[in-house]
Amino acid sequence: MNYKIYDQLPQEAKEIRIKVFMEEQGFKDEFDDLDDLCQHLVVFGNNQPIGTCRFYYDEYLK
Repeated sequence: MNYKIYDQLPQEAKEIRIKVFMEEQGFKDEFDDLDDLCQHLVVFGNNQPIGTCRFYYDEYLK
């Protein structure tokens, strides 16, 4: 297992979030302005994206 951190929302993260939050959990507005401020971590297993999260530092929101 490995991971990559991106400065912009990568396609792999979009696909996971659509599947999990929109299709499985019914969220309508999964993507927001924070995506542009965040870093995005994608975890890979067998070279396939299997998880994602976004994070930011509080100083970017001030």
